[in-house]
Amino acid sequence: LCARGGSTVLTEVPEMFGAEGFLLPQAKEPRLPEPGSRDAEQVQINFAPQSTTGFAYDAASGTYGMLRADGTAQLDANTGAQAQFDNLLVLYSASSLRDDGTTLDYALSLGGGVWLNGSQLWHITWTQGTDSTFAFYDADGRPLSIRTGRSYIALVSSVTGQELTVLDSAGQNVLN
Repeated sequence: LCARGGSTVLTEVPEMFGAEGFLLPQAKEPRLPEPGSRDAEQVQINFAPQSTTGFAYDAASGTYGMLRADGTAQLDANTGAQAQFDNLLVLYSASSLRDDGTTLDYALSLGGGVWLNGSQLWHITWTQGTDSTFAFYDADGRPLSIRTGRSYIALVSSVTGQELTVLDSAGQNVLN
């Protein structure tokens, strides 16, 4: 189709994966964690050697622009503009290597993580949801709803040495 001048759009239908509600618990007026979170301007997720995805916060748009491993903008195939996200969710999950020695099986029942939105970082925990695929909680175990918008979700595991780096506006790593 594409070779003949057409285009394609790949979509994900949550119902195909057993999710009968929303994928994420979202709200226009979300239930945010307590104030006092650290600012988070630069994010790097190292999935494997030579496979890093980055994000830079853009205060003008209030979004995180996606970056390739070489630091260049990752373009949205539909618009040709840099891919932008309102929410970054980095979810830590236990995992194990499959028999092929390359692919990971993730345990999607519960874990920790971080949520980044509006240049702020909050430590969260997550579980499988009942009204949505995921349920999120603040550091005190209170339910959260994230801001409505475009969300990037990354599952990371220590099995392959995956690492998350988040720098504040002064260039300091906020996770240390």
